[in-house]
This record gives sequence, C-alpha cells and structure tokens, in this order.
Amino acid sequence: MNPTPIISKRAQREIERIDQRWIETRPAAPDLFFSELREMLQLLRENPELGVLYPPKPGVRRILLRGSLYHIYYEVVKNQVVVLCVWSAVRGRGPKL
Repeated sequence: MNPTPIISKRAQREIERIDQRWIETRPAAPDLFFSELREMLQLLRENPELGVLYPPKPGVRRILLRGSLYHIYYEVVKNQVVVLCVWSAVRGRGPKL
C-alpha cells in the first residue's frame, strides 16, 4: 500500500477554509466536501495517475471532486502523492502554483 498523501501547508489551509464554508452554507450536505476529498485521496494512494496533467505546470496533475466541484492539484514525487492546492473548478482560471 502507498503512504498517505502529503498535504502542503497551502492545501491544508485551503481545505480547512473550504470545509468550514461548506458546512456553513450547505446544510443539506455539510459533509460532502470533506468526505469526497477523503475518498479521492484514498483513490490517489492506490492510483496516483488518475488525474489529468495540468499543462501550465509540468508534472502537476488535477482531479475533480464531482459533487463539490473542487479540483485537487497534486504531483507525484518518488511514488508519493503531494497535494499542492485545492481550487474551485468554477473560478474560470487555475491557481498560481
């Protein structure tokens, strides 16, 4: 089994902010964002090539959380998934990485 993904400090701050806002503004599904994120991180542990390459930044991949519409931006370093950023897919532009 692959190790647990590494979450960058930036991604950790974004996850906390998004989750808090999600809980406050989505009373019908307050756990959706975090549970979707947790499940995707587990999938990436087993298959880090799931995401598509993100052309502006060589080596970076992104994958969509379909229910909450957030992208996880990550790279694979020595068989380890490193989450760089979590970014809204509806922003119309990608993050500065």
